[in-house]
Amino acid sequence: MNTKQILAGVAYTLLLSTLPVHADPLDLKLGLWETTETTQMSGAIMPESALKGMPPQQRARIEAAMKKRQEQAPKSHTTKTCLTQEKLSRPFDKQGAEDEKCSNTILTATRTVQEYKMQCTGRDSRSGVMRIEALSRERIKSTIKMNVNSSHGAVNIEMSGRWIAADCGKDD
Repeated sequence: MNTKQILAGVAYTLLLSTLPVHADPLDLKLGLWETTETTQMSGAIMPESALKGMPPQQRARIEAAMKKRQEQAPKSHTTKTCLTQEKLSRPFDKQGAEDEKCSNTILTATRTVQEYKMQCTGRDSRSGVMRIEALSRERIKSTIKMNVNSSHGAVNIEMSGRWIAADCGKDD
């Protein structure tokens, strides 16, 4: 699993999934949401196991690119997503690749704050804490602090979201 897949899975989970079935879903309006996510990475995000098999020149290019990325300012991007009742109520689905096992430990589970610890083992092991807060039915903020254990890297994500409309239009 590469870094983009990890980040995409984590970001998707923030708005589209909540905690396991026995936790209350966040009290949010359904419909079209806009989220802005700021990501900062540190350390080596690519696992050593992936780097080991590379030719020396390719490995050097990738390591230089990772170092350059760490020296840059945090990256932000904004997306729009349709939040349906099904997506809001859906349990926290599988986060890893087929060769991984992920578990979640609920730390807080209310209709306004949900916080849990995620632990994945396998080839690209990682662990972290995700906190999602419903500031109102139309605004959320969240933080994710993830350690990528197999490569001694870290990913920190700050996200804010706002409800735009009840109708998702073509984005359903």
